[in-house]
Amino acid sequence: MLYARGLVIAFGLLPLVVAAQEVIEAGCASSSDDSSMLQVDARPHQQQNQEHGDGPCDALVPVTRFPARRTLYPLPGSIQSHELAVWKKGKHDDAVTVFVSQQPSSRLVFVEFPKDNGIASFSTSYQIKQHTSGLHMVVVSKYIPDSLLVTWQFDSSIGYLDVSRGAKVKPTIELEVFLPLPAKGPHRAEEIGYDVWTGCKGVPGLIRVKDVIIPRKNGKFKLNRDYNEDSFVTYLVPANPIFLSPLNHFVFATIDGGSAIARINPRLPPSNPSATKIFPIPIEHGSTAVGMISGYSPCDPDADKLPPALWFTLAGAKGGGTGAFGRITGDGNITYFRTTSKFMNQAGWLHLAWAPCSPGDGYPKLLLLASSIAFKSPPLRNPDGFGTVIFDKTYNTILSEYFEFYPVQASLLHRIVTSDMTVFMDSYGSTLDVATTEHVTPLNTANNEHSDYYGTFGGGANGTLVNYINPL
Repeated sequence: MLYARGLVIAFGLLPLVVAAQEVIEAGCASSSDDSSMLQVDARPHQQQNQEHGDGPCDALVPVTRFPARRTLYPLPGSIQSHELAVWKKGKHDDAVTVFVSQQPSSRLVFVEFPKDNGIASFSTSYQIKQHTSGLHMVVVSKYIPDSLLVTWQFDSSIGYLDVSRGAKVKPTIELEVFLPLPAKGPHRAEEIGYDVWTGCKGVPGLIRVKDVIIPRKNGKFKLNRDYNEDSFVTYLVPANPIFLSPLNHFVFATIDGGSAIARINPRLPPSNPSATKIFPIPIEHGSTAVGMISGYSPCDPDADKLPPALWFTLAGAKGGGTGAFGRITGDGNITYFRTTSKFMNQAGWLHLAWAPCSPGDGYPKLLLLASSIAFKSPPLRNPDGFGTVIFDKTYNTILSEYFEFYPVQASLLHRIVTSDMTVFMDSYGSTLDVATTEHVTPLNTANNEHSDYYGTFGGGANGTLVNYINPL
Protein backbone atom coordinates (compact mmCIF):
# COMPACT_ATOMS: atom_id res chain seq x y z
CA MET A 1 0.00 0.00 0.00
CA LEU A 2 1.41 3.41 -0.99
CA TYR A 3 0.80 6.40 1.20
CA ALA A 4 0.77 10.19 1.04
CA ARG A 5 1.25 12.41 4.06
CA GLY A 6 -1.37 14.87 5.17
CA LEU A 7 -4.95 15.52 4.16
CA VAL A 8 -5.67 16.60 0.62
CA ILE A 9 -9.19 17.46 -0.51
CA ALA A 10 -10.72 16.74 -3.90
CA PHE A 11 -14.18 16.79 -5.37
CA GLY A 12 -15.47 15.50 -8.66
CA LEU A 13 -18.73 15.21 -10.56
CA LEU A 14 -17.86 12.26 -12.80
CA PRO A 15 -17.99 8.56 -11.94
CA LEU A 16 -14.27 7.98 -11.29
CA VAL A 17 -13.66 4.49 -10.01
CA VAL A 18 -9.98 3.47 -10.06
CA ALA A 19 -7.57 4.55 -7.33
CA ALA A 20 -4.28 6.20 -8.28
CA GLN A 21 -1.52 6.09 -5.66
CA GLU A 22 1.94 7.55 -5.53
CA VAL A 23 4.73 7.58 -2.96
CA ILE A 24 5.51 11.22 -2.24
CA GLU A 25 7.07 10.83 1.19
CA ALA A 26 10.61 9.47 1.01
CA GLY A 27 10.51 8.18 4.57
CA CYS A 28 7.49 5.91 3.92
CA ALA A 29 8.20 2.24 3.24
CA SER A 30 5.90 0.43 0.82
CA SER A 31 5.47 -3.06 -0.55
CA SER A 32 6.83 -3.46 -4.07
CA ASP A 33 4.41 -6.25 -4.94
CA ASP A 34 1.24 -4.30 -4.09
CA SER A 35 -0.56 -4.64 -7.42
CA SER A 36 -4.14 -3.98 -6.32
CA MET A 37 -4.94 -0.36 -7.10
CA LEU A 38 -8.14 -0.51 -5.05
CA GLN A 39 -6.67 -2.24 -2.00
CA VAL A 40 -7.04 -0.46 1.33
CA ASP A 41 -5.01 -1.58 4.35
CA ALA A 42 -7.52 -1.66 7.18
CA ARG A 43 -5.37 -3.64 9.66
CA PRO A 44 -4.62 -2.25 13.12
CA HIS A 45 -1.99 0.49 13.33
CA GLN A 46 0.39 -1.77 15.25
CA GLN A 47 0.46 -4.43 12.50
CA GLN A 48 1.04 -1.79 9.82
CA ASN A 49 3.79 -0.17 11.86
CA GLN A 50 5.61 -3.48 12.25
CA GLU A 51 5.74 -3.88 8.48
CA HIS A 52 6.52 -0.28 7.59
CA GLY A 53 8.84 0.54 10.47
CA ASP A 54 8.68 3.56 12.71
CA GLY A 55 9.06 6.13 9.95
CA PRO A 56 7.08 9.34 9.47
CA CYS A 57 4.12 7.39 8.02
CA ASP A 58 3.29 5.55 11.23
CA ALA A 59 0.17 7.63 11.87
CA LEU A 60 -1.24 7.36 8.34
CA VAL A 61 -4.49 5.39 8.25
CA PRO A 62 -6.65 4.93 5.14
CA VAL A 63 -9.94 6.71 5.73
CA THR A 64 -11.84 7.21 2.51
CA ARG A 65 -11.85 7.06 -1.25
CA PHE A 66 -12.62 10.24 -3.16
CA PRO A 67 -14.28 11.90 -4.94
CA ALA A 68 -17.88 11.89 -3.87
CA ARG A 69 -19.61 11.05 -7.11
CA ARG A 70 -22.50 13.03 -8.52
CA THR A 71 -23.56 12.33 -12.08
CA LEU A 72 -26.19 13.86 -14.33
CA TYR A 73 -27.34 11.05 -16.60
CA PRO A 74 -29.12 11.89 -19.86
CA LEU A 75 -32.31 9.88 -20.39
CA PRO A 76 -34.10 9.00 -23.61
CA GLY A 77 -35.62 12.30 -24.68
CA SER A 78 -39.00 13.64 -23.60
CA ILE A 79 -40.49 17.03 -22.88
CA GLN A 80 -40.87 16.19 -19.20
CA SER A 81 -39.74 13.51 -16.78
CA HIS A 82 -42.07 13.02 -13.81
CA GLU A 83 -42.16 10.28 -11.19
CA LEU A 84 -39.35 8.08 -9.86
CA ALA A 85 -39.38 4.62 -8.29
CA VAL A 86 -36.47 2.50 -7.01
CA TRP A 87 -36.61 -1.29 -7.34
CA LYS A 88 -34.41 -4.13 -6.14
CA LYS A 89 -35.47 -7.47 -7.57
CA GLY A 90 -34.38 -9.36 -4.45
CA LYS A 91 -33.41 -8.44 -0.90
CA HIS A 92 -29.84 -9.63 -1.45
CA ASP A 93 -29.53 -8.38 -5.03
CA ASP A 94 -27.00 -5.56 -5.43
CA ALA A 95 -28.55 -4.37 -8.70
CA VAL A 96 -30.87 -1.33 -8.60
CA THR A 97 -33.37 -0.25 -11.26
CA VAL A 98 -34.77 3.27 -11.27
CA PHE A 99 -38.04 3.81 -13.15
CA VAL A 100 -38.82 7.25 -14.60
CA SER A 101 -42.19 8.19 -16.06
CA GLN A 102 -42.41 10.68 -18.92
CA GLN A 103 -45.99 11.93 -18.85
CA PRO A 104 -46.29 13.99 -22.08
CA SER A 105 -45.18 11.01 -24.19
CA SER A 106 -46.54 8.27 -21.87
CA ARG A 107 -43.18 6.48 -21.84
CA LEU A 108 -41.48 4.50 -19.08
CA VAL A 109 -37.71 4.66 -18.68
CA PHE A 110 -35.59 1.94 -17.03
CA VAL A 111 -32.19 3.02 -15.67
CA GLU A 112 -30.04 0.04 -14.70
CA PHE A 113 -27.40 0.16 -11.93
CA PRO A 114 -25.52 -3.18 -11.63
CA LYS A 115 -24.57 -2.16 -8.08
CA ASP A 116 -25.96 0.42 -5.70
CA ASN A 117 -23.00 2.71 -6.32
CA GLY A 118 -24.48 5.35 -8.62
CA ILE A 119 -22.88 3.97 -11.81
CA ALA A 120 -25.56 3.28 -14.42
CA SER A 121 -24.96 0.72 -17.17
CA PHE A 122 -27.75 1.78 -19.57
CA SER A 123 -31.28 3.14 -19.83
CA THR A 124 -34.17 2.15 -22.07
CA SER A 125 -37.49 3.76 -22.91
CA TYR A 126 -40.82 2.10 -23.78
CA GLN A 127 -44.14 3.44 -25.02
CA ILE A 128 -46.85 2.46 -22.52
CA LYS A 129 -50.26 2.63 -24.23
CA GLN A 130 -50.70 5.62 -26.56
CA HIS A 131 -48.47 8.69 -26.45
CA THR A 132 -51.53 10.66 -25.29
CA SER A 133 -52.32 8.33 -22.34
CA GLY A 134 -50.32 10.37 -19.81
CA LEU A 135 -48.34 7.75 -17.85
CA HIS A 136 -47.60 9.55 -14.59
CA MET A 137 -47.22 7.73 -11.29
CA VAL A 138 -44.98 4.68 -10.88
CA VAL A 139 -44.53 2.85 -7.59
CA VAL A 140 -43.27 -0.65 -6.83
CA SER A 141 -46.15 -2.88 -5.70
CA LYS A 142 -46.04 -4.18 -2.13
CA TYR A 143 -48.05 -7.27 -3.05
CA ILE A 144 -47.48 -8.29 -6.67
CA PRO A 145 -43.83 -9.32 -7.29
CA ASP A 146 -41.90 -7.54 -10.04
CA SER A 147 -44.80 -5.17 -10.73
CA LEU A 148 -45.42 -1.44 -10.83
CA LEU A 149 -48.63 0.31 -9.84
CA VAL A 150 -49.12 3.14 -12.35
CA THR A 151 -51.62 5.82 -13.35
CA TRP A 152 -52.56 7.00 -16.84
CA GLN A 153 -53.74 10.50 -16.02
CA PHE A 154 -55.14 11.44 -19.43
CA ASP A 155 -56.92 8.07 -19.91
CA SER A 156 -58.28 8.27 -16.34
CA SER A 157 -57.14 4.78 -15.38
CA ILE A 158 -54.88 2.93 -12.97
CA GLY A 159 -53.02 -0.29 -13.67
CA TYR A 160 -50.17 -2.69 -13.05
CA LEU A 161 -47.13 -3.31 -15.24
CA ASP A 162 -45.07 -6.52 -15.21
CA VAL A 163 -41.36 -5.57 -15.25
CA SER A 164 -40.05 -9.02 -14.29
CA ARG A 165 -38.19 -9.53 -17.59
CA GLY A 166 -35.91 -6.57 -17.02
CA ALA A 167 -34.94 -3.42 -18.80
CA LYS A 168 -34.43 -4.92 -22.25
CA VAL A 169 -37.99 -6.23 -22.60
CA LYS A 170 -41.04 -4.01 -22.88
CA PRO A 171 -43.25 -4.36 -19.78
CA THR A 172 -46.71 -5.80 -20.21
CA ILE A 173 -49.93 -4.36 -18.81
CA GLU A 174 -51.23 -6.89 -16.29
CA LEU A 175 -54.29 -4.88 -15.26
CA GLU A 176 -56.02 -1.63 -16.22
CA VAL A 177 -59.01 -0.23 -14.35
CA PHE A 178 -60.85 2.82 -15.73
CA LEU A 179 -62.27 5.20 -13.16
CA PRO A 180 -65.96 6.09 -13.60
CA LEU A 181 -67.15 9.70 -13.52
CA PRO A 182 -67.06 11.96 -11.59
CA ALA A 183 -63.51 10.69 -11.03
CA LYS A 184 -61.13 12.05 -13.66
CA GLY A 185 -57.39 12.47 -14.04
CA PRO A 186 -55.68 10.13 -11.51
CA HIS A 187 -52.34 11.66 -10.57
CA ARG A 188 -50.73 9.44 -7.95
CA ALA A 189 -51.91 6.17 -6.43
CA GLU A 190 -51.04 4.05 -3.40
CA GLU A 191 -51.84 0.56 -2.19
CA ILE A 192 -53.59 0.99 1.16
CA GLY A 193 -54.56 -2.33 2.59
CA TYR A 194 -55.89 -4.37 -0.34
CA ASP A 195 -57.37 -1.26 -1.98
CA VAL A 196 -55.81 1.27 -4.33
CA TRP A 197 -56.37 4.94 -3.56
CA THR A 198 -55.64 7.68 -6.09
CA GLY A 199 -55.86 11.47 -6.08
CA CYS A 200 -57.52 13.00 -9.15
CA LYS A 201 -56.78 16.36 -10.74
CA GLY A 202 -59.56 16.44 -13.34
CA VAL A 203 -62.43 16.26 -10.83
CA PRO A 204 -60.60 16.83 -7.52
CA GLY A 205 -61.16 13.93 -5.23
CA LEU A 206 -59.63 10.89 -3.58
CA ILE A 207 -60.84 7.69 -5.21
CA ARG A 208 -60.89 4.38 -3.39
CA VAL A 209 -60.80 1.36 -5.69
CA LYS A 210 -61.82 -1.56 -3.52
CA ASP A 211 -60.23 -5.00 -3.39
CA VAL A 212 -57.68 -4.56 -6.17
CA ILE A 213 -55.44 -7.04 -4.33
CA ILE A 214 -56.77 -10.51 -3.51
CA PRO A 215 -54.90 -12.62 -0.91
CA ARG A 216 -54.36 -16.28 -1.73
CA LYS A 217 -54.08 -19.26 0.61
CA ASN A 218 -50.33 -19.69 0.01
CA GLY A 219 -49.50 -16.26 1.40
CA LYS A 220 -49.24 -14.73 -2.05
CA PHE A 221 -51.51 -12.28 -3.82
CA LYS A 222 -53.19 -11.80 -7.18
CA LEU A 223 -54.91 -8.95 -9.01
CA ASN A 224 -58.68 -8.64 -9.04
CA ARG A 225 -60.20 -8.41 -12.53
CA ASP A 226 -63.86 -8.01 -11.62
CA TYR A 227 -65.20 -4.49 -10.87
CA ASN A 228 -68.62 -2.87 -10.69
CA GLU A 229 -70.04 0.47 -9.59
CA ASP A 230 -69.72 -0.53 -5.92
CA SER A 231 -65.94 -0.92 -6.39
CA PHE A 232 -65.37 2.86 -6.53
CA VAL A 233 -65.85 5.45 -3.78
CA THR A 234 -65.16 9.16 -4.43
CA TYR A 235 -64.38 11.65 -1.65
CA LEU A 236 -64.40 15.19 -3.05
CA VAL A 237 -61.66 17.56 -1.83
CA PRO A 238 -60.29 20.98 -2.90
CA ALA A 239 -58.25 21.30 -6.09
CA ASN A 240 -55.31 19.07 -6.89
CA PRO A 241 -54.72 16.31 -4.37
CA ILE A 242 -51.16 15.08 -4.93
CA PHE A 243 -49.63 12.62 -2.42
CA LEU A 244 -51.65 10.43 -0.09
CA SER A 245 -50.81 8.07 2.74
CA PRO A 246 -52.58 6.14 5.53
CA LEU A 247 -52.18 7.06 9.19
CA ASN A 248 -54.13 5.66 12.16
CA HIS A 249 -57.02 4.32 10.05
CA PHE A 250 -57.34 7.61 8.14
CA VAL A 251 -56.05 8.56 4.69
CA PHE A 252 -54.25 11.90 4.50
CA ALA A 253 -53.51 13.80 1.30
CA THR A 254 -51.63 16.94 0.33
CA ILE A 255 -53.82 19.45 -1.55
CA ASP A 256 -51.70 21.46 -3.97
CA GLY A 257 -54.12 24.01 -5.43
CA GLY A 258 -56.18 24.27 -2.25
CA SER A 259 -53.07 24.69 -0.06
CA ALA A 260 -54.33 22.27 2.60
CA ILE A 261 -54.11 18.79 4.09
CA ALA A 262 -57.13 16.54 3.65
CA ARG A 263 -58.07 13.73 6.03
CA ILE A 264 -60.46 11.01 4.87
CA ASN A 265 -62.22 8.57 7.17
CA PRO A 266 -62.73 5.50 4.94
CA ARG A 267 -65.11 3.97 7.49
CA LEU A 268 -67.68 6.65 6.61
CA PRO A 269 -69.46 7.17 3.28
CA PRO A 270 -68.65 10.35 1.33
CA SER A 271 -72.15 11.68 2.09
CA ASN A 272 -71.30 11.90 5.80
CA PRO A 273 -70.06 15.43 6.65
CA SER A 274 -67.50 13.92 9.03
CA ALA A 275 -65.94 11.72 6.33
CA THR A 276 -63.68 14.50 5.02
CA LYS A 277 -61.83 17.08 7.10
CA ILE A 278 -59.69 19.84 5.55
CA PHE A 279 -56.75 21.43 7.40
CA PRO A 280 -55.85 24.71 5.61
CA ILE A 281 -52.14 25.65 5.61
CA PRO A 282 -51.72 28.84 7.70
CA ILE A 283 -50.39 31.54 5.40
CA GLU A 284 -47.75 32.51 7.98
CA HIS A 285 -46.11 29.13 7.40
CA GLY A 286 -46.39 28.98 3.62
CA SER A 287 -48.53 27.42 0.93
CA THR A 288 -48.92 24.60 -1.56
CA ALA A 289 -48.61 21.22 0.15
CA VAL A 290 -47.10 18.66 -2.26
CA GLY A 291 -44.71 15.90 -1.14
CA MET A 292 -45.60 13.41 1.59
CA ILE A 293 -43.79 10.41 3.12
CA SER A 294 -44.50 8.25 6.16
CA GLY A 295 -42.44 7.11 9.11
CA TYR A 296 -38.94 7.96 10.26
CA SER A 297 -35.33 7.55 9.20
CA PRO A 298 -34.48 3.93 8.29
CA CYS A 299 -31.17 4.49 10.08
CA ASP A 300 -32.92 5.06 13.43
CA PRO A 301 -32.93 1.82 15.48
CA ASP A 302 -35.60 3.27 17.77
CA ALA A 303 -37.97 4.42 15.03
CA ASP A 304 -40.51 1.71 15.82
CA LYS A 305 -40.89 3.16 19.33
CA LEU A 306 -42.03 6.54 18.00
CA PRO A 307 -45.68 7.40 17.31
CA PRO A 308 -46.78 7.03 13.65
CA ALA A 309 -46.25 10.18 11.59
CA LEU A 310 -46.40 11.66 8.09
CA TRP A 311 -44.11 14.37 6.75
CA PHE A 312 -45.06 16.86 4.03
CA THR A 313 -43.55 19.79 2.16
CA LEU A 314 -44.70 23.29 1.22
CA ALA A 315 -43.66 24.33 -2.30
CA GLY A 316 -44.65 27.98 -1.94
CA ALA A 317 -46.66 28.99 -5.01
CA LYS A 318 -48.29 31.98 -3.30
CA GLY A 319 -45.47 34.49 -2.89
CA GLY A 320 -42.58 32.04 -3.09
CA GLY A 321 -41.05 29.42 -0.83
CA THR A 322 -40.67 29.89 2.90
CA GLY A 323 -38.41 26.92 3.75
CA ALA A 324 -41.32 25.26 5.56
CA PHE A 325 -42.33 21.62 5.93
CA GLY A 326 -44.50 19.77 8.42
CA ARG A 327 -45.26 16.62 10.36
CA ILE A 328 -48.66 15.07 11.02
CA THR A 329 -49.13 12.72 13.98
CA GLY A 330 -51.83 10.12 14.40
CA ASP A 331 -54.09 12.41 16.39
CA GLY A 332 -54.22 14.84 13.46
CA ASN A 333 -51.92 17.45 15.01
CA ILE A 334 -49.64 19.28 12.56
CA THR A 335 -46.23 20.62 13.56
CA TYR A 336 -44.48 23.03 11.20
CA PHE A 337 -40.72 23.32 10.79
CA ARG A 338 -38.74 25.97 8.92
CA THR A 339 -35.19 25.98 7.57
CA THR A 340 -33.45 29.29 8.17
CA SER A 341 -30.00 29.20 6.56
CA LYS A 342 -29.13 31.05 3.36
CA PHE A 343 -31.14 29.80 0.33
CA MET A 344 -32.97 27.29 2.51
CA ASN A 345 -34.98 30.07 4.16
CA GLN A 346 -36.79 30.81 0.88
CA ALA A 347 -36.72 27.35 -0.66
CA GLY A 348 -39.91 25.86 -2.01
CA TRP A 349 -39.70 22.28 -0.74
CA LEU A 350 -41.50 20.13 -3.31
CA HIS A 351 -40.69 16.61 -2.14
CA LEU A 352 -38.66 14.79 0.53
CA ALA A 353 -36.95 11.51 1.41
CA TRP A 354 -34.95 10.06 4.28
CA ALA A 355 -31.21 10.03 3.59
CA PRO A 356 -29.39 6.73 3.00
CA CYS A 357 -27.60 5.36 6.05
CA SER A 358 -23.86 5.88 6.43
CA PRO A 359 -21.28 4.81 9.03
CA GLY A 360 -21.33 6.88 12.18
CA ASP A 361 -24.92 8.07 11.75
CA GLY A 362 -26.13 9.35 15.05
CA TYR A 363 -29.04 11.56 14.11
CA PRO A 364 -31.85 11.34 11.56
CA LYS A 365 -31.29 13.15 8.26
CA LEU A 366 -34.11 14.33 6.04
CA LEU A 367 -33.53 15.34 2.40
CA LEU A 368 -35.74 18.17 1.13
CA LEU A 369 -36.02 18.81 -2.61
CA ALA A 370 -36.02 22.52 -3.45
CA SER A 371 -37.71 23.37 -6.74
CA SER A 372 -38.55 26.39 -8.86
CA ILE A 373 -41.61 24.57 -10.20
CA ALA A 374 -44.14 26.33 -7.96
CA PHE A 375 -42.67 29.83 -8.29
CA LYS A 376 -40.84 30.21 -11.59
CA SER A 377 -40.37 33.98 -11.68
CA PRO A 378 -38.22 35.80 -10.74
CA PRO A 379 -35.43 33.28 -11.41
CA LEU A 380 -33.61 31.95 -8.33
CA ARG A 381 -36.33 33.17 -5.95
CA ASN A 382 -37.04 29.48 -5.40
CA PRO A 383 -33.64 27.81 -5.99
CA ASP A 384 -33.29 24.27 -7.39
CA GLY A 385 -31.32 21.86 -5.24
CA PHE A 386 -31.73 19.88 -2.06
CA GLY A 387 -31.25 20.58 1.59
CA THR A 388 -30.26 18.17 4.34
CA VAL A 389 -31.87 18.66 7.73
CA ILE A 390 -30.40 16.86 10.74
CA PHE A 391 -32.85 16.33 13.60
CA ASP A 392 -32.28 15.47 17.21
CA LYS A 393 -33.33 11.97 18.17
CA THR A 394 -36.85 13.09 19.09
CA TYR A 395 -37.40 14.62 15.62
CA ASN A 396 -38.54 17.83 17.29
CA THR A 397 -35.48 20.05 16.89
CA ILE A 398 -33.40 20.86 13.80
CA LEU A 399 -29.75 20.58 14.86
CA SER A 400 -28.14 21.58 11.57
CA GLU A 401 -28.90 22.08 7.90
CA TYR A 402 -27.04 22.62 4.64
CA PHE A 403 -27.94 23.17 0.99
CA GLU A 404 -26.60 21.86 -2.31
CA PHE A 405 -27.44 23.63 -5.56
CA TYR A 406 -28.59 21.65 -8.57
CA PRO A 407 -26.15 22.28 -11.46
CA VAL A 408 -28.88 23.78 -13.69
CA GLN A 409 -31.05 26.45 -12.07
CA ALA A 410 -34.65 27.15 -13.13
CA SER A 411 -34.76 23.46 -14.10
CA LEU A 412 -38.00 22.67 -12.21
CA LEU A 413 -36.79 19.82 -10.01
CA HIS A 414 -39.59 17.34 -9.47
CA ARG A 415 -38.88 14.26 -7.34
CA ILE A 416 -36.26 12.84 -4.98
CA VAL A 417 -36.02 9.16 -3.94
CA THR A 418 -33.31 7.06 -2.32
CA SER A 419 -31.93 3.55 -2.33
CA ASP A 420 -29.73 2.02 0.38
CA MET A 421 -26.70 4.02 -0.78
CA THR A 422 -27.79 6.56 -3.40
CA VAL A 423 -29.96 9.65 -3.91
CA PHE A 424 -31.86 10.09 -7.19
CA MET A 425 -33.47 13.32 -8.44
CA ASP A 426 -35.18 14.32 -11.67
CA SER A 427 -36.39 17.56 -13.19
CA TYR A 428 -38.78 18.46 -15.96
CA GLY A 429 -35.92 17.85 -18.37
CA SER A 430 -34.75 14.42 -19.53
CA THR A 431 -32.00 13.88 -16.98
CA LEU A 432 -31.52 11.84 -13.81
CA ASP A 433 -29.26 13.25 -11.10
CA VAL A 434 -27.48 10.53 -9.10
CA ALA A 435 -25.43 11.23 -5.97
CA THR A 436 -23.42 8.59 -4.12
CA THR A 437 -20.06 8.21 -2.42
CA GLU A 438 -17.33 5.62 -2.97
CA HIS A 439 -15.82 4.96 0.44
CA VAL A 440 -13.96 2.52 2.64
CA THR A 441 -14.88 2.48 6.32
CA PRO A 442 -12.26 0.74 8.46
CA LEU A 443 -12.61 3.41 11.12
CA ASN A 444 -16.36 3.97 10.69
CA THR A 445 -15.48 7.58 9.88
CA ALA A 446 -15.79 7.59 6.10
CA ASN A 447 -16.58 10.95 4.59
CA ASN A 448 -20.11 10.81 3.18
CA GLU A 449 -22.06 13.84 2.06
CA HIS A 450 -25.13 12.53 3.87
CA SER A 451 -23.38 12.06 7.21
CA ASP A 452 -22.57 14.21 10.21
CA TYR A 453 -18.91 14.06 9.20
CA TYR A 454 -19.70 16.06 6.08
CA GLY A 455 -21.18 18.80 8.21
CA THR A 456 -18.22 18.65 10.63
CA PHE A 457 -15.32 18.47 8.21
CA GLY A 458 -16.87 19.99 5.09
CA GLY A 459 -15.09 18.67 2.04
CA GLY A 460 -12.42 16.95 4.11
CA ALA A 461 -12.08 13.59 5.82
CA ASN A 462 -11.65 12.84 9.51
CA GLY A 463 -8.19 11.32 9.19
CA THR A 464 -4.72 11.62 7.70
CA LEU A 465 -4.97 9.75 4.41
CA VAL A 466 -7.20 9.90 1.36
CA ASN A 467 -7.07 7.35 -1.45
CA TYR A 468 -7.95 9.16 -4.66
CA ILE A 469 -9.99 7.65 -7.47
CA ASN A 470 -8.92 8.29 -11.04
CA PRO A 471 -10.03 6.10 -13.97
CA LEU A 472 -7.16 7.30 -16.16
